[in-house]
Amino acid sequence: MTRQNLRRIALVIFTSLMVVPAAVLATTEHTDPAAPCFQWPAKDWDEGGVFDRLDRCNNTPHGCIVDKCPDTPAGARVSKSGCTDAQQNAMMRRAPVAERPPVTPQPAAPPVMDEEVRRQLETRGKIRLENVYFEKNSSKILPESEDELNRLAQGLEKFPELRFEIEGHTDTRGSASYNLRLSQERADAVRHELIQRGVAADRLTAKGYGESQPMTQERNEEEVLRNRRVEMRVLNPEALPGVKVEQKN
Repeated sequence: MTRQNLRRIALVIFTSLMVVPAAVLATTEHTDPAAPCFQWPAKDWDEGGVFDRLDRCNNTPHGCIVDKCPDTPAGARVSKSGCTDAQQNAMMRRAPVAERPPVTPQPAAPPVMDEEVRRQLETRGKIRLENVYFEKNSSKILPESEDELNRLAQGLEKFPELRFEIEGHTDTRGSASYNLRLSQERADAVRHELIQRGVAADRLTAKGYGESQPMTQERNEEEVLRNRRVEMRVLNPEALPGVKVEQKN
């Protein structure tokens, strides 16, 4: 055999190896890209949309227990459940919606009397509002005072017979007339907020004392702050045994 014939034979063999079988080309779109290399190319021979390595009903489209839609037309693209998208959506619409169990209304919890408020009432007949804040040189109550006002209004429900005078006090900075007016406006503002929270208006009066009743000598900034205060003094301590009243100067 001549060298030229050998070259021709080799060319024919090489060309035949490069040709992809028609069967493979016909099933390329049904090849499982996730199949392990030693099982590639994995096929979907029944063209049901589930590759053979996962299809428990390969070549058994009807009657298999995992086929939720046995009436699917032949050749239709289906999910792993054996259903088309339209069939799956129809089943979702027919699925019963779980109803929420009825909510039994719980009785409202009784107001809790803050222990510090109780202690001040029983020992001094007066409550100091430690966490009620105002804008500088104003009677406008700041939002961070909400918790204190809510707690106080709830606590006063424990003593419905008691009446209070809301006292406004300032430091000695500024003129006496200005401080007197500012303390009255702040006392009025606290009274208004408590009435808005359900405290009866006839239980509350408001009076500003300005700088006339200092608690400290204002030797430092802390003592200055102590003089700026709002307090609630019991007006009728006899209405509740055990509540004392602090004598006014």
